[in-house]
Amino acid sequence: MRVQKAPSGIEASQTLHEAFQYFLSDSTKRALLVDISAPPESLVPGASVPTKSSNATLKDDLVDVQSYLADDKAQYLILRDQATRSQTQATCIAVTFVPDSAPVRQKMLFASTRLTLVRDLGIEHFASTLFVTSKDELSEEGWAKHEAHGSMSAPLTEEEKSLQSIREAEAKESTGTGTRKGGHVSSGVNLPVDDIALQALRDLASSENGLVQLEIETASESVRLVQGAPVDSVSPDLLGKTLSDTSPRYTFYRYTSASTSTEALLFIYTCPPGASIKERMLYASCRSSILSTTAQSAGLTITNKLEAGSPDEVTGQVIMEEIEPNQDGSHGKATSKGFTRPKRPGRR
Repeated sequence: MRVQKAPSGIEASQTLHEAFQYFLSDSTKRALLVDISAPPESLVPGASVPTKSSNATLKDDLVDVQSYLADDKAQYLILRDQATRSQTQATCIAVTFVPDSAPVRQKMLFASTRLTLVRDLGIEHFASTLFVTSKDELSEEGWAKHEAHGSMSAPLTEEEKSLQSIREAEAKESTGTGTRKGGHVSSGVNLPVDDIALQALRDLASSENGLVQLEIETASESVRLVQGAPVDSVSPDLLGKTLSDTSPRYTFYRYTSASTSTEALLFIYTCPPGASIKERMLYASCRSSILSTTAQSAGLTITNKLEAGSPDEVTGQVIMEEIEPNQDGSHGKATSKGFTRPKRPGRR
């Protein structure tokens, strides 16, 4: 049977499969910890937590489970709970522990890969899944609250909610209605923009024409200038050809129309269909802070905002419809504050 690759590109390793099978057969173990290894990244087994006694319940062992967790490190936990056998044959609960002080990239990796854990190891083994951000949630009192409030979801329900959450987050960002409150992908992650990228943006602010493309470098958790991308003037017809068709990009495009002398500075967010869920979450959550940084640190005033999936949607016609005024002298979409998804070629 061929295992489907996860959206994040991370899969369960053979050692994890073997460790999980051993865990299932060993009733003296209460929990199995799971990590994401260094590149090449994969799901790997960590320590196992023994149960206090053969008569101990899950709640009896939670204090010991907590002692294996760090306040600044994300972690997966596979918990054994025999009590679930009264309703299902599954005896495991998959817990994703992502503390607030964990590195941003680590948060994104664990959040986007948590469904892969149960899929690769077999959904039939898991009665429910749970996402927590504090060790207190894994105390006896915290666990009781989860049970009382119905915080735990069946794996398939969790997957459906996760995908829906991403779609809603992208929709909110696209219409400019994303909030800045914590606990949601649209909350706004503020990553630093490196000096080279900031200088390129400042140069763009004082030029008549130009192009700056930015990307998120996940290893350093920073925003940088795309290496090899053109920085000089590019015609609207060729702009789409400069964009990546595999990874998201933030593009700043300054253009002055030769026919009307209309000046425009476009912010274009592209997210190709092949981008991983991890990339989609990270780029969507950083978009607002990128716009804020460019305004404050580079002095850029954006006149138009566009969002596209594939680069081939960013056509010369779409760009000119944004920039050129209509026959009545008003600008087509220049005053729009939300994101406008360009029409696909051939659509009307």
